[in-house]
Amino acid sequence: MEVACDRHEEKLAEAERDFGCKTTDDVKDVIDHGADVILEAASIEAAAELLPEALETSSVVVMSTGVFAITPGLLEECVDVAGDNGTMLVLPSGAIGGIDIIVALRDDVEEAVLTTRKPPESLGVEVDGEEVLFEGSVDRAVERFPRNVNVAATLATALGDPDLLTVRVVADPKAECITHEIELKTDVGEYRIEVKNEPLPDVPRTSALAAMSAVATLEKLASPLRVGT
Repeated sequence: MEVACDRHEEKLAEAERDFGCKTTDDVKDVIDHGADVILEAASIEAAAELLPEALETSSVVVMSTGVFAITPGLLEECVDVAGDNGTMLVLPSGAIGGIDIIVALRDDVEEAVLTTRKPPESLGVEVDGEEVLFEGSVDRAVERFPRNVNVAATLATALGDPDLLTVRVVADPKAECITHEIELKTDVGEYRIEVKNEPLPDVPRTSALAAMSAVATLEKLASPLRVGT
């Protein structure tokens, strides 16, 4: 039986009503349940509570990938634990595209730039016009915007070297959607990947695509067919 974990009682009531699953507000209960797959879609703090212990018994799909950018050594530890226990650590593509290209080219990338453009309210700021709020490394980007730039940590992991990636966060009052633009310079070509996402109605800082990516990842794990890198 599935188990839903949340710190908000109303969310647990919805899960029990809509899906008939067991509910808890304690992450430890989820780990002890020993599910085949655990999906984390809450926060960096929740991911830190799960990892790496949960990988001893379950494969874990992590949406709050920023946890790896601000916790030195955690990614390597998780990979080791998963390898020792026959489980998997899975990082969905989330709100960006082109991860298959990046993984295929990772040994040839010379430089990568991620520009995330969002409405000011989703970044918790007020600006008179378009403004670059941040430009710098992945870890500093996640520290400043922990709930907004998990895509940067996912991209850095796909690249294999966070130092190759520069992150730019732009607040744009005219933006009607969330835009992520990835620019790559490699030995075999130059690539530009841009996605324009509608936000989740109840969570404007998050792209609807991120939620869909989580569902698609779970379906892929259960399917005998693999498409893409």
